[in-house]
Amino acid sequence: TRVVRLVRVLRLKNMRELTLMIRGLFGGMPTLFWAFIVLFIVVYALGICMTTMLGNRETRKQHSEEFEDEMEMMFSSLDLSMLTIFRCFIGDCSTSQGKPLISMLTEAYGGW
Repeated sequence: TRVVRLVRVLRLKNMRELTLMIRGLFGGMPTLFWAFIVLFIVVYALGICMTTMLGNRETRKQHSEEFEDEMEMMFSSLDLSMLTIFRCFIGDCSTSQGKPLISMLTEAYGGW
């Protein structure tokens, strides 16, 4: 009986906006799903590139010990590279000491 009462409340005309919002939320789920898939593919591809280029200490040019430690901590495996890239996407592109990662990479490898 409680479910029937809930359905009656949701069918009231003054709750029309709420039902429209809920329908819009569920109607947008496929689009949101594909947006997450595209984001994952981009982060995965960039993670492979960054792990290949920066993840192995032997293949990198030698820099300061601080730089080497930071690169090892952020790009030594695919999952760490993906986490670092996702953090950069959402705006937290910094090292563990708070230095901007972009400026460290630009200083080490040059910029445009």
